[in-house]
Amino acid sequence: MAPMSSYTSAEAKALLKAAYALLAHHNFVDSAREIFEQCKNLLGASAGYVALLSDDGAENEVLFLDEGHYDCSVDPELPMPIRGFRSDVYHQRATSYVNDFMEREEFVKFMPPGHVRLENVLFAPLLIDDKPVGLLGLSNKEGGFDDQDAVIATRFANLAAVALFNSRMIDKLEESEQTLRGIASGAFDSITLLDSDGAIRFINEAGGRILGSDPEDLIGKSFTAQLGVSGMELKEGLSSFTVDRAERRMHLETSVSHGIGPLSGMSVVIVRDVSERVQEKRELDMARKKLEMMGKVTRHDVMNHLTVIEGFTNLFFDEDMPMRPEHGEIIKKSLAKMRGLFELQRGYEELGNTEPYWNNLADMIEKSMSLLQQNDKTLTMRIEPYMVYCDDLFGKAIYNIAHNSMVHATGSDVIVIETGEENGKLKIILEDNGKGVPAEHKKRIFDMRFGEGSGMGLFMVKEILEANGMTVIEDGEPGRGARFTITIPADKWRYGE
Repeated sequence: MAPMSSYTSAEAKALLKAAYALLAHHNFVDSAREIFEQCKNLLGASAGYVALLSDDGAENEVLFLDEGHYDCSVDPELPMPIRGFRSDVYHQRATSYVNDFMEREEFVKFMPPGHVRLENVLFAPLLIDDKPVGLLGLSNKEGGFDDQDAVIATRFANLAAVALFNSRMIDKLEESEQTLRGIASGAFDSITLLDSDGAIRFINEAGGRILGSDPEDLIGKSFTAQLGVSGMELKEGLSSFTVDRAERRMHLETSVSHGIGPLSGMSVVIVRDVSERVQEKRELDMARKKLEMMGKVTRHDVMNHLTVIEGFTNLFFDEDMPMRPEHGEIIKKSLAKMRGLFELQRGYEELGNTEPYWNNLADMIEKSMSLLQQNDKTLTMRIEPYMVYCDDLFGKAIYNIAHNSMVHATGSDVIVIETGEENGKLKIILEDNGKGVPAEHKKRIFDMRFGEGSGMGLFMVKEILEANGMTVIEDGEPGRGARFTITIPADKWRYGE
């Protein structure tokens, strides 16, 4: 075979068109057809085809066939085994041609009846990693093929091999992408790909649900801004934080990994919504606390009161010691204490069973105050527009404090409820102008069974507020009125409706 010649003008133009087809078409059949046509026309062949080697290497699988102006009655569904001249080219892995094809019995004997007459044939193998994967075949060139034709056909076959390699790689990439997208779409966790500026390049459906938008609408937007934590640095590794979505607080866990290789400069962020798990833990903690606290309200407490009631009730049947009115008062107090124990138990059944959400503070306080039995005391409320993250029992805590002042604040004629901010925390202050709480009682008024009545009202206030992550103290000045201050941490309140 003669050495490769320099490109002619016609060959250069044909090669450029073939190369353009390689770039323009991702589908191999389309690019291969254009490459074949440029080669066939340049060499002056009348017919030909492009075929790929089957997976088992036993047959040629024709992609398309150009019969030229010849009639061919061969069934196109017939297999094309690798034998004869095709077999020689595949094994030699080099372009070859035969100009006296019909005179070569070793080749002609494999032609099926009705096959077009082949005056001459040229086969150029498609090689990938020096392994034959297909053929570019040409036939019936007037005057026959020469070595220069073989060189030119090899160049076009090489372009076809590149097109096949690219097409297969694109197919694999698309298949991998579809697989990954399928996995990502079916994942319960948010999976997001961010560029170096923190903008979203890919996000799955779970991510869209967490961010509250359609995934397609999030592309190009800042991930942290959409999450509601603008400016937060996404450090590699695991972390957890909370964000507010409408009236729901979401507890999230994140895993951040910085990409390498093709993903260099990008970050993969996986976000898991653990709000249900946090709520379940909260409820479990509350259940444990209920058991611990209710263990303190023992059978002994109830039995003591029953013993008192039983003792004074027996006086009804003792003619020597008749029952007096003060005995009835003692029985009533014991019954009140027992009722308080059962009310406490009912309160503990509710504690921790309601999920917190964002509440309008003014509305909640006004609703609680509307339940008070009004007396001669004046109630004044100065509540700024705040939203508080709490459960439904929070209003009961406010009610119990106000009820305590309404009923037990001796000498008081005014009750004031107001709000204020201090060091990032929200303060709710309830005060009256009565005699106040003696200094020696301040640390005990929130204890169970301390004080008048059942002794459970302020105790439940403390328990409800602590269950919501808040605290309460009595910091009034003795002799000048009681003052209850509820402190709400920064992450559980916000200003505005």
